Amino acid sequence: MLEILSAHYDNLDVTEEVKLMVENNKLKVVASNDIFGDPIIGKVKKLTISYKLDDDIKSTFAYEGYSINIPENNLEANKILLLTSCNRIKQVILALTINSYIIKNPFHLIIADSSTPEISNLDGSNMHNMEPYNHINKSNYCSDISLFEKYIKLLPNIISYKIIHVSPRLEKAQGDAALITLGLTQASLIGSISTKDNYCIKLSGVAIMKDDLLSNLDEVLKHKDVLTFHRSGFGHGEYSTRVFGCRPEIVSCITQKSGWINWVNAQAGDTEFRLAEILNNNIPDRILYTQKDESCLLDNGGCHKDELRRRIEQQIIENKIPSNNPIIKEFIDGGIW
Repeated sequence: MLEILSAHYDNLDVTEEVKLMVENNKLKVVASNDIFGDPIIGKVKKLTISYKLDDDIKSTFAYEGYSINIPENNLEANKILLLTSCNRIKQVILALTINSYIIKNPFHLIIADSSTPEISNLDGSNMHNMEPYNHINKSNYCSDISLFEKYIKLLPNIISYKIIHVSPRLEKAQGDAALITLGLTQASLIGSISTKDNYCIKLSGVAIMKDDLLSNLDEVLKHKDVLTFHRSGFGHGEYSTRVFGCRPEIVSCITQKSGWINWVNAQAGDTEFRLAEILNNNIPDRILYTQKDESCLLDNGGCHKDELRRRIEQQIIENKIPSNNPIIKEFIDGGIW
């Protein structure tokens, strides 16, 4: 027996309206201004429902544009790794290779890339020199998109993968915004029809995670809409949100409604920092925003090269990553930098 105890569309009490939507002890309702009106113009609204099903009292929610089904679908959540990449493809593959062994549960992979294979290494590194927060030079510049297909097939735990390539390459900050938005939009499509939730972790191209955050992400996010891990000031003036877990359909909805003009700064390399602020403004008190925390949630390319190499070598040893993997072998032999 399904009994609706309360329902609110943001600050609007819609309990009676939702009760009338119950049929045969089932409820399917879309969180929509067309149904409930618009209590706060310009804000992403949230429909929250408390209910009693048989002897269990539960609550559920959906953001504007998404639906609530009671009883809920109990299928497993899809776990998604989103990598963004720009002209350091071998570094991206190195990070992906290590993460595929750290992450114990199967996951979907999305790579959003804006590399420039049509220009030379010298021209590419010169282009990046105009963006001081992008540490690319002639030795680590790599824009060979075909390497993704070659190396992904060698890795464990990847259920499926999607490579999105943006061309021509956008200005750094605009490119970051495009890659994040495209990646999250793609992530929101994976399993969104057949699963209760799908979760995403976003890594920059040079990020090496220390912990397996992805396998247990649904438990970590159990009572959160978005979870952001933020590292600040980690060498070379890096101020960016390098990894976050999210329900991507919620984040993509918020970013689209916020408008890129509010969070893209073409003069600074802090696009992800601004994205975290947008999320925090829309979903207050639901984000783990650690700011200057140096708790080693990940190792970032901003630290000294020799130090980072030692950390990555340790990850390879600890996670028993095969040294005959060609990208691992190249790194161990002193390459990929």
